[in-house]
Amino acid sequence: MNRFSIGMLTVAVALSAMTIDSMAQSSKVDDPFRFELSVSAEVTDNRDSSEVQESNIDYYIGPKFIFKGKPGDASLLTFTYNPIFRHRTEPSLIQNEGELYHYAKFDLRKKSSEIQETRVINQFNYTDDPAVTQGGTLLRRDSSYIFNYLEIGTHKNVQKVNTLDIYGLYTLKRFDESEVADQSDEDRYSLNLLYLRQYQRKSALALELQVGGTGYKELAGLDRSFMTAIGAVGIEHIASPSMRMGARLGVQFVDYADEALGNEATPMVNLSFGGNTIPTVAIRGSLDHRVRESDVFPFAAQEATDLKATIDWTLKERNIVLTGSAIYHTGSYSEESLPSGGATSAAGDETSTILEVGGVYKHTSATEFGIRFRSEEVDSDSGVTFGRNFSRNATTISVSRQF
Repeated sequence: MNRFSIGMLTVAVALSAMTIDSMAQSSKVDDPFRFELSVSAEVTDNRDSSEVQESNIDYYIGPKFIFKGKPGDASLLTFTYNPIFRHRTEPSLIQNEGELYHYAKFDLRKKSSEIQETRVINQFNYTDDPAVTQGGTLLRRDSSYIFNYLEIGTHKNVQKVNTLDIYGLYTLKRFDESEVADQSDEDRYSLNLLYLRQYQRKSALALELQVGGTGYKELAGLDRSFMTAIGAVGIEHIASPSMRMGARLGVQFVDYADEALGNEATPMVNLSFGGNTIPTVAIRGSLDHRVRESDVFPFAAQEATDLKATIDWTLKERNIVLTGSAIYHTGSYSEESLPSGGATSAAGDETSTILEVGGVYKHTSATEFGIRFRSEEVDSDSGVTFGRNFSRNATTISVSRQF
């Protein structure tokens, strides 16, 4: 990427910022409608996240429409629609210069009593030529797809020391390209229960139960679907007024559709913490280990370990927020999760590391400028292609304005 292109990128973003700022009109505080416009550009040294690195600049412009209303007593409805147009300076032979993404979210919360709240959340994404990521691992950067997430649940405080949360999840993923769809289309569903019982002023015992499953397309006689059940116990602890910690340990039972694989029992571990060390610094972190859906064809599942950490530092006197995050994912693919007929695939591990730092400057209460640096590293020795390995670095400059 030459200096001229980077210079033009910076000028374009700056000019867009001034244009957006000049268009801004103040809105009423109680107006149920909100509008936001964002402009950004990403410079990268690896457009397609592949071993053959190609540099590129992507420009994005996205209006966001937000509606908040109260359809009834003790109810709150939030609807968000965010189309995003992308222009690519150096598309490959199979990519378009321009693509349109769609994001829509429906969020309904209703209090049926002082102690119970019901929620319905649906998130829909349609993207062309996207970067599809999940759990820190990049799945594909070369195919249009639909992603939909649905959550229905209820949260209830039973007496003063008991909390019960019951919810169902359903996730759908569909790719346009038939070859990609055969390997990557999937449905995930689960029914979850979380029970907390406070036994001290700052501590509570936790019980988590989950049953669910993952389904894929049956391809060339390979049935990769499986069912899971999780039972875990743990503790939630308030270490300070602004810091909370949790730990859960349990067993996960996996039942594969392929009779040759049978079933297995593996440990499930989840550790988490989050809060403010000082009023201006917020930190969060988690460790999760369990069997989950496969990111590598033709395996049915992976034994995954995910480490995540984030930090936000607010410099109030300068209207700046600095952020940093780190994600480390390792997925182990063994012959125990390889359906009959997939013997040509290599068992092994896939690891990915994502590091990100950035900052946001609030020019006014409604206008923000941002910059973000992101580094990705993926190393794999499993799958039909016997591994995919790449590194990718990207810099994103952005500006957004609320109306």
